[in-house]
Amino acid sequence: MENRGNPSDVEQKIQNLKQSQAGEDQQSSSAGKTYASYENANRTGNEHDSEILEELYFKYYKIRKKLLMLIQIDSPSYQVQAREKSISLIEQDIKRTFAELSLFQEGMKCHDSIKKILRAFAMYRPDIGYVQGMSYIVGIVLLYIQDEYKSFMNFSNLMLKYPIMPFYTFNEEFVTKVLQLFKQLFQINLPDLCDHFEMEEIKPRQYVYKWVMTLFSTTLPLRVVSHVWDLYFLDGIFILYQTSIAILRLLRPKLLQEDMEGIMQIL
Repeated sequence: MENRGNPSDVEQKIQNLKQSQAGEDQQSSSAGKTYASYENANRTGNEHDSEILEELYFKYYKIRKKLLMLIQIDSPSYQVQAREKSISLIEQDIKRTFAELSLFQEGMKCHDSIKKILRAFAMYRPDIGYVQGMSYIVGIVLLYIQDEYKSFMNFSNLMLKYPIMPFYTFNEEFVTKVLQLFKQLFQINLPDLCDHFEMEEIKPRQYVYKWVMTLFSTTLPLRVVSHVWDLYFLDGIFILYQTSIAILRLLRPKLLQEDMEGIMQIL
């Protein structure tokens, strides 16, 4: 008879076989989990790398665009284009400059002089060019200095010195400081009117910017502007603040009764 072995031995072998299979299954499951974790980590890493690369590319694009713009601005061709574009505005602005005097319009006494001075300045400083508001300042200078060369020199000195130049070069940092200081003086000297302006959401930039930029030449009568300029040449920017507060003080009764639209029409 064939010896089939002890039943207990057979059971033991079967048990060992089951344990071995379970171990292999566990190892296989562990390996599968490890591979899945690796794949997931690899996928997450790739996504993270893509985000970093995308962010770096975006920063590179912004920097490259800014550098190209700066290079273009510094180039002679860009300055020529900017100058020519601003010069094209001169003629149409001259027509509006002190129209009631009939001195600067085409065919009138000072038309050629004001045009020459503005064009000369735009060529002298192409980085600034011609900016609206300049024609009024040149107009006043020409009223007191008939010589074109001397008028050009005086106008250039006005434009290129503190505090006027930052308004024409659009120096936002400086302009903001000037307007902030005005706001403080406004609140101290005319608190009720300042609060009324705040309620109507009227900011100093909406009216003071033009006053300072043109040295009040578009706001006050010429005889008053001449006195303001005399004081400005003597005491500097403080006169611009004092004149601004004085205008608001004189108009205060009317301004307190108006809404935003009415206030801006008055100013």
